[in-house]
Amino acid sequence: RTVKVYSCQAGKKKVTIPDSVLIRGKKYKVTGIREKAFTKCKKLEKVVLGIHIKKVGKKVFCKNKKLKTVIIQSNKGLKQASKIAGSIPERCKIRYKLQQ
Repeated sequence: RTVKVYSCQAGKKKVTIPDSVLIRGKKYKVTGIREKAFTKCKKLEKVVLGIHIKKVGKKVFCKNKKLKTVIIQSNKGLKQASKIAGSIPERCKIRYKLQQ
């Protein structure tokens, strides 16, 4: 049972993608982020990716000029770092907070 992030609420400055979510009493792992999911979040400054994120769509953070930090908490997310790096502003930093 898995789900993807499709978008975020416009106007948010910080978004934390959880490891899992409860939908109708069932627990689902959040394993991906859809293409252009955060495009409408123009005020976004910080994003924390949960430990189960395996796939990240293209241009996921394009048009986020205020984005300063993306924190990856998963070893699986390391494979997606190049896709993330290609869609963030130059001054934005990707940090790793890896689980042991």
